[in-house]
Amino acid sequence: SHDLPDLSIQYSEEQKKILAYIEYVPGEHAWQAISAPGCLVIHCLGVWDKEYREKGYASCLIHDCVEDARTQDKNGVVTVASDGPFITSKAVFLKNGFELIAEVEPSYELLADRYVSKTWFMNILKKYKKKELG
Repeated sequence: SHDLPDLSIQYSEEQKKILAYIEYVPGEHAWQAISAPGCLVIHCLGVWDKEYREKGYASCLIHDCVEDARTQDKNGVVTVASDGPFITSKAVFLKNGFELIAEVEPSYELLADRYVSKTWFMNILKKYKKKELG
């Protein structure tokens, strides 16, 4: 286990360009508004050009992250999604076995892969809400 972000890319040698990327970190070091110790947190996931979307690149990267979590004996993988700008929508995560855990206004959704214990995660949410309420 390490504290540095993992950055994985799908690269086309033929076209000399990055096709897709993912960045994730241990939950203890997430910069997003997630308290997820023991999990990996996906910060960024994207496919550069529209012509490369719907080709499975993002799914491959998500799969690699989930496998990395299992290899590191983590509780699973979590992420924040949104239909707004600069954040990946939940559709790609749902397609890859993630489940919607919570929604936060105005348009953010917390998702976790199927290996995350719902009881464990709900306890994390309760602790966060208690801190938030004072």
